[in-house]
Amino acid sequence: MRAWLEPTILIVLAVALFGVMLWSPQFADPDAFYHAKLAQLIRDQGVVRDFTWLPYTALATHYADQHFLYHIFLIPFVAFPDPLTGLKIATVLLGAGFIVTFFLVARALNLRGAFVASLALIVSTPFTFRLALAKGNAFALILLLLVCYAVFRYRPKLLAALAFLYPWSHAGFPLALAVTGVFLLASWAVDGLARRTSAQQVLHRLFPAWAPGPRSSLPHAVTLGVAALGGVVVGLVVNPYFPDNIPFFFDQFVRIGVINYQDVIGVGGEWYPYRPLELLTNTIVLTVPLLIAVLAYVLTFVRQTRRSLALLLLTLALFLITVKSRRYVEYYVPIGMLFVVSAFTDAFVRTSFAALRTRARRLAGRWRSFIPSTALIVYLLILLPTILARDLYTEYRDLRGGFRADQYAGALAWLAANTPPDAIVVHSDWDEFPVLFYHNDHNRYLAGLDATFLYTADRTRYDLWLGITTGRLTVPLRDALTTLDAQYVFVDADHEAMRRLVDAEPRAELVYEDAEARVYAIR
Repeated sequence: MRAWLEPTILIVLAVALFGVMLWSPQFADPDAFYHAKLAQLIRDQGVVRDFTWLPYTALATHYADQHFLYHIFLIPFVAFPDPLTGLKIATVLLGAGFIVTFFLVARALNLRGAFVASLALIVSTPFTFRLALAKGNAFALILLLLVCYAVFRYRPKLLAALAFLYPWSHAGFPLALAVTGVFLLASWAVDGLARRTSAQQVLHRLFPAWAPGPRSSLPHAVTLGVAALGGVVVGLVVNPYFPDNIPFFFDQFVRIGVINYQDVIGVGGEWYPYRPLELLTNTIVLTVPLLIAVLAYVLTFVRQTRRSLALLLLTLALFLITVKSRRYVEYYVPIGMLFVVSAFTDAFVRTSFAALRTRARRLAGRWRSFIPSTALIVYLLILLPTILARDLYTEYRDLRGGFRADQYAGALAWLAANTPPDAIVVHSDWDEFPVLFYHNDHNRYLAGLDATFLYTADRTRYDLWLGITTGRLTVPLRDALTTLDAQYVFVDADHEAMRRLVDAEPRAELVYEDAEARVYAIR
């Protein structure tokens, strides 16, 4: 009975949380519209191999649907009378599915505290905010957790299968190689210590109870590495988008994810850095147990397994990567929490929960003075709930920002009904593209999904588009529009500089206007 009680509680709590958070007509991230549209196109037309809606970007020459399996998963949900409502339902289910998957993986690895750690993930707001964005994040994270299970449980066949599926699901497939590679490194390090007499002597002095562990794990780790690498390679080659997926993933993972042109062009907010202290405080639900777990790891080093060492190295690496780009908090938090329960499990591997309770009572007996006891009670009963409530409310509010489901519907309906097929529309910002694309795939657009795709493919057209949208064009507008082969201009109501620039052009005729946007035809 208990085996089902804990996951059932987690499902109910997670569905309730994500359901409340997403109970609005807004989408905090416009990419949600792109995912809904791709799922519809795959349902109606099959695999979308040519992305013709952004003709001047790198996607026009080498496009791959990096979320292909996620979009397949979405097909039943976008069949709802309101596809965007179906998308939100899918997001709630995937978010809850990830929380339960974390619990089940931790339990399958025999890690203590899996239920408490799963509850902590539910209230870790930077993490759950990423899961609630109606994107493929939770789908990819579930795959990552299963990869961790396959690595730590030594399931090479399962790992190969998951590694094959990863490139079909997300551009983050190198993480499958990273998890396996770090485990290989941890196994090599531990086995290396076990083989060195001098190292054994040092460890015996520091930790008298230390004894070299089994040396058979390194060959097993190598087998896992071969399985992961083989699965990824086959997943890239045996793929509906091969060979275009190779340069696409290079753009997505290297140019956007690693190089990141944030100092040159405007990129998504998720790619900007975190200040280290801000990251630690924003993820306080992880930070406190993580610091304690690191201390426990050091103090009980002789009991710690290769699994915990690998998770510690991954957590440290992901912390540094998240400091560079805040979007990686979605990886840092769950991997960090997995390290916490792994380190505690190893630290108390020979200690029963009854013994732990006895030790806790003895420790509490030493701290029964009024001030420490009062401080602890105030923190647990007042400060911590207050912080969590504040953060959850902030997340609730932030998820109600962004784009409405019917954003720009009037202007886009006019464009779809009154323009030739494939007519190019100059629009006022690259992050508008998913909304424009969802409501109107009749036209073609200039920049979208990430400004990097246009910037790296056609710098001249990027500069012209940027000059138009900011009102700082250095050539006549008519010449810029001729170079862009654009006959129509879409201006969001907030882009005053762009509106003034287009209004000053004698050949620009205002053909549609409402409170959200203007549409101009170039005569």
